[in-house]
Amino acid sequence: MKKLFFLFFITSLLSSCMVIHTGNMVESSAPTQNNFTYINNAVGTSSATYILGFGGFNHSGLVREAKNDLIKNYPVKNGEALLNFTVDVSTKYFLNFLIIKEVIVTADIIKYE
Repeated sequence: MKKLFFLFFITSLLSSCMVIHTGNMVESSAPTQNNFTYINNAVGTSSATYILGFGGFNHSGLVREAKNDLIKNYPVKNGEALLNFTVDVSTKYFLNFLIIKEVIVTADIIKYE
């Protein structure tokens, strides 16, 4: 009986399937003329931690929070624009008890001449 319980415990520990946050962003229109200068790359991050599948309750959306962090870290000045948005999602599982999901949003900053 102890072996059966141990086998059940190990099986439930190592096997699970869950869906957490997902997100998508649509890219804005790209410049059509060569009248701009590349300034920098802007980055924003957001993360949520889940323990035994519970957590992330104080997040309205990880992609939205990462985008707001990007705008806060790199405020756009007059004549500048954010283009070429990319969204990277990293999910880290630690024995399926602790799950950390991180969203990284990046964009190019350009300045129109």
